Amino acid sequence: MTGVRSVHALILTMLWATTAHAQPPSEYVRQLSLDSLLNVEVSTAARHGQTVSQAPASVTIVTAEDIARHGYRTIADVIDRLPGFHTSDDRNYSYVGVRGFSRPTDYNNRVLLLLNGHAINEGVYGAAQVGTELGINLAAIERIEVVRGPASALYGTSAMLAVINLITKEGVDQQGGVVRGEAGPAGSVGGGLAIGRLLPGQFDVHLSGSVSRVDGRDLYYPEFDAPETNGGWAEGLDWERAGNVLGVVRRGGLALQGWYSRREKGVPTASWGTRFNDSRFETLDAHGSIALSYERPLGTSRLAVRAFYDHYDYNGSYPGDGWLNTDSTDWNRVGAAVQLILDPHPAHRVTAGLESERHLRADYRSWTDGEPDFVGDFPFTVAALYAQHEMAITQNLTMVTGLRHDARSGERASTTPRLALLYSPSDARTLKLLYGEAFRTPGVYERHFAVGGFRTNPDLGREHVRTFEVVLEQRFTSWLRGDASVYYYRMHGLIDPLEDEAPVDEESIFYFANRGAVEVPGAEIGLTMRLPHGSAAYASYAYQRARDERGSELTNSPAHLAKLGGSTRLHRLLELQAEARSESGRLTVAGERTRSAVIGRVGVAGTMLERLRLWITVENVFDTRYATPAGVEHVQVAIPQDGRALHAGMELRF
Repeated sequence: MTGVRSVHALILTMLWATTAHAQPPSEYVRQLSLDSLLNVEVSTAARHGQTVSQAPASVTIVTAEDIARHGYRTIADVIDRLPGFHTSDDRNYSYVGVRGFSRPTDYNNRVLLLLNGHAINEGVYGAAQVGTELGINLAAIERIEVVRGPASALYGTSAMLAVINLITKEGVDQQGGVVRGEAGPAGSVGGGLAIGRLLPGQFDVHLSGSVSRVDGRDLYYPEFDAPETNGGWAEGLDWERAGNVLGVVRRGGLALQGWYSRREKGVPTASWGTRFNDSRFETLDAHGSIALSYERPLGTSRLAVRAFYDHYDYNGSYPGDGWLNTDSTDWNRVGAAVQLILDPHPAHRVTAGLESERHLRADYRSWTDGEPDFVGDFPFTVAALYAQHEMAITQNLTMVTGLRHDARSGERASTTPRLALLYSPSDARTLKLLYGEAFRTPGVYERHFAVGGFRTNPDLGREHVRTFEVVLEQRFTSWLRGDASVYYYRMHGLIDPLEDEAPVDEESIFYFANRGAVEVPGAEIGLTMRLPHGSAAYASYAYQRARDERGSELTNSPAHLAKLGGSTRLHRLLELQAEARSESGRLTVAGERTRSAVIGRVGVAGTMLERLRLWITVENVFDTRYATPAGVEHVQVAIPQDGRALHAGMELRF
């Protein structure tokens, strides 16, 4: 009953906060009106600018104002507020679940992550990293565009469940800087800087970076509660050191973007058969990217070209009883793309593009006690051609068709379609009928890994998904908007590790194979409120029924997700925010079920001397004890998450 009363109190607080009289927002948080938000041009759904109602997909925008108000620190924090999304954390990496699907330890390889439209999934595991391992200062982000559903018809591999595009700020909009510092539990401290300027010669410059460290708390795991394993206590192993820098320089249609991040992380869970409470278990992830792009109008058309270089490093140290395994990955990619947007007639728009990329290095290496177990480099080339046609059949009805052809060296080519009908009987209402397909090519790791009882599978093929969706978008008033989606998708050819049938006295051999199918019907409904005086609120509910071809429930798939949040200004100098999410239990790979949970957060921020902002956020304010399912590499069936935690910080503008 205590938890129910706490939720009730939080809901009442948020409702009061969003309806209370408030002063106009300060320069720190410029709350967009609902009309302004709906008129923001999103570029992810069709690879060109359009409003949310014109986009042939279910789209959510999270603005810089949302990020600042709620004190989000990672993309995973943002994802937790989105309808139909859920996250997991195994004390090393953060994982994204979309519409009921999230394989434990899949490294988010069925979600495509973009930075200003440039894909930053690495090419060995296909990982889209969203936690502290990503390394982007969110103070540099203007908005995050989240597109649900398949998008391979525009983006190719990995765009199966969603595309998340991080759009950075422009210097001309900031014209100044902000320095940020914060502290939290377990010896966590961090700081960040973001600067934007419009320089002489019309050079628009935005630079940002951040550093952080966490000493780590002692964690108890009952699965290891024995004298020889320190009574189940992992002491000070949940540590982290991270840093990143991001810069974007624009002039006219020319843009140069550079990004580098590095994170070292101690791992306390003794996964992958390692020795418990051994301080040598750690991982390192480092990303680097340079992209040069140019856009220019050609009459009524528009041409865009882009060239890029990407790099990813991974190093891991895995200590066992009497042995030490180390592994590493080195990945490098260069590529170029050209896109042409044609408007031959007011009722027609054609978007066509050509992409080519060479993965110069895509290696995996493993050693035990300094002796090599596996050393392999598997470079490859990808080329793709896509086209999309948008046709206004009538004033209120638009049809969108798209097709993409992908070819990868050494593999069979793939062709992916999409179809959408958008009906807008009024400016306040849009109905979308959507069909799309998508695929994921096996990663280098899945195709070539042959260490520790694994063998390769020459017959390993792509994963595929087909999705049908109906979306209704309705603006009720100038400050209230609603969205509802009903969808069904079927994935087949899922890549999972299997075990060879072997005699009892022989070592088991594992391999990756396309082993089954998944069917998921579901529905989502949400409300967004932005009042004229600057207060805002959101609420959503999602239901998904994820089953495999045998009718068995999928692991790590909550059937029910409910979320709500609100923010307001209690005074010209004082802000309040509160959020809560509720999720039903999830099935683990061991057949057990985690407990359902309600997780809340509240925060207050005050502005002093016009330039200084102080804030306090309480995470997991109800101190809910909950866990998220672990992968097969863990002894634990679920990994306990953090309890109540207090974070405090400051921001100074100059």
